[in-house]
Parts: sequence; structure tokens; C-alpha cells
Amino acid sequence: MGLAESAVTDPLANWKAGGYTALPVGRSVADTLWRDSRAVKSVTRVMRLGEGLFLVGATGLGRSGAVASAGVLVRLEPRGTPAAIPLFANGSVTVGPLAEVTFDSPDAGWGCTSLRGRDPDTRFGVGMSDPSEPEDFASWVGRATKQVAPGRYVDIGPALQAGVCHSADVRNWGDPAPETPCGSYRPIVYVDGDLTLIGGLGQGVLLVGGDLDIRGGFSFAGLILVGGSLRTGSGAARIRGVVQAGLTGGGSVRLGGRAHVAYSQCAVDLALLASGRPVPIGSRGWFYGYE
Repeated sequence: MGLAESAVTDPLANWKAGGYTALPVGRSVADTLWRDSRAVKSVTRVMRLGEGLFLVGATGLGRSGAVASAGVLVRLEPRGTPAAIPLFANGSVTVGPLAEVTFDSPDAGWGCTSLRGRDPDTRFGVGMSDPSEPEDFASWVGRATKQVAPGRYVDIGPALQAGVCHSADVRNWGDPAPETPCGSYRPIVYVDGDLTLIGGLGQGVLLVGGDLDIRGGFSFAGLILVGGSLRTGSGAARIRGVVQAGLTGGGSVRLGGRAHVAYSQCAVDLALLASGRPVPIGSRGWFYGYE
């Protein structure tokens, strides 16, 4: 039983954000740990039960054939709180005549409904800034679960392998549609340099160390943090969540085309779970078993 308990607490102390949070809801992953000196082993299994709920179970196998099991229900506790505005820049902010920055999120298919009620016509004009505190870009880089090389990417989108979300694919940044195989996959993507996106979709947290250039109809739900400047060209880029630019120095935002940045507390809250820490639930979280 002691071995089973140790095997349960080990994932909690060494939570694999890039592995466990990449699991689709209902899927699990197992690890085996041998203790040769005692001729025993333990098998730990982590199962994702919901967006932020996991079951961590372990079985201790003794050399006499005895079996003991232990498990605990844990929830992910997001780190930090989302900004209360859709757009922030340390430099100038320019919104084109067809672009919008609003507090509404009209796309019901994104699976987020707990939005703050704000004026849907809220906009930011040329050079207008907001006093909200920016995110700590460096601390987010340390939490990245996927690194992508700088460059130009066309049609970023979900990837499947045998019908299951293939999180190892560098172009798979999840799917904002909640009922799809990659609907619960929200990586923290880090690009150490300039990034150009042409079409595609994703969700989670996107970290760009240089400049971010969005062209076409790229869609994203969550948190976008840019060290340099952000530009959107022709097309209808759609961002549901929070965008911040100029976080590592001077950097501006220029929204062109029919770009739409809409604040969504729900989308950001879900994205923050990607770096959340596991906390056992407060009541009836543990279970034990013997064979």
C-alpha cells in the first residue's frame, strides 16, 4: 500500500503538463516503476475525466503476489488570473475600419458561454492604450508544452492518429470546437522568433518571441502573448480571449482586414488550465483497495 500511495503522489509532484493535459477526455496513460531491491513494482495510471478533472490511480504489486491499489481525484488549479480586456500593447494600437475589438463572443461553436457582460461596441482607436498589467512573458516561456520553429505556417490545425488527437504533431494546436477529438487539447506553444500564420485554427496559449503576422482566416481561442508587434492582414482573423503585444520591448498592434479580437474570460480560463497545478479535491478524494 505504501508503494501504491507513493506512486499516486509522484505524478502530483511531477505533473506532466504537456502529457496529461494533452489527453482527450476519457483517455488515460500508464507508467510502470520497478523497485528491484524489493522485487516489487507499481503501475500508475492518469485518466482525464473532464476539462480540469483527473483521476490518478496506482497499483502496488508485491513479490508474494499481493496487490494494493490507491487513487485520488485531482482538479487543475489555473495559475494567475486573466486580464479583463481583449487587447493590450506597450506601443501604439491601430484598428482598421473593418476590424473590431469587442467584449462579445458571438461564435457559439467555440464552447465558451461564461463571458462577462460588456458593451459589444467597445473599440480601441489609434494609439489608445489600457492601464491593465501585462503578462510575464518569460514565466510563460518556462511553462511551454510545445516549441515550434519560427517561420511561415499555412493551415495550422488539429491532427488525428487512429481517430485520436495526435498532440505530438507540431502543427496541432488543438481545436476550439469542443466535441472534436482535439477539443480538450490546449497546448502552450512557444515560438522563439517571428511567426507568420496563414489560415488555420488553434487554442490554448500562443507565445511568440518576435513579431506575429496573421493573414487569412486564422482562428484562435485563448491567450496570445507577443514579445514584439502583432499585425493582421487581409482576411477575417478571429481571436477569442486576450491578446497582448510588446511584452519584451517596444511593440505595436495593427489590426487590418476584417480581424476581430473578442474578449472571452471562459476561453482564457480554459487556456490557463494548460499550466495549472493538480490539487486533490477537498472531500472524498482518495480511495483504497486490496486483492
